[in-house]
Amino acid sequence: MKVGKIMKNQTKVLITALIIFQGLIEINSLTSRQKIALSQGNCQRPMDCFELALKELQDAKAEIKELEKQLEKRLEEAEAKTSQAQNTANRAVSKADTAQNTANRAVSKANKSGGLYYDERNGFYVFPTKNNGVIHLGGGGTCYYEGNSRRWCH
Repeated sequence: MKVGKIMKNQTKVLITALIIFQGLIEINSLTSRQKIALSQGNCQRPMDCFELALKELQDAKAEIKELEKQLEKRLEEAEAKTSQAQNTANRAVSKADTAQNTANRAVSKANKSGGLYYDERNGFYVFPTKNNGVIHLGGGGTCYYEGNSRRWCH
């Protein structure tokens, strides 16, 4: 049994030595052969090429970080402009709603007082008032008349 164990251990050592030897042969062949990657650089030794590649990788990494910062800044600027545009649009909608409400109230009052109509002869929108006067809208502004005499204009 002892002989079998010894033989087994020696076989493992021999296999390990063979693997290491094959690795050394491969390393030796890599350094002695002209590889495309090594021949393209200005390096005499493989380590020079690896150092050059590492430096280029670090430069590329720094450039990527700078581009990420620029992109983040542009995104923040775009978000700010979008927010400003949204606020402006909201204010415009609010003013339009106010104008619509005012127009609705004016039409409602005109309908209650006899109705708004267009005076084609004078080119005015007109609606009568409760005291038999009329208001002309258009032309030189808004004017209130009682009979044929003008009382006020805006």
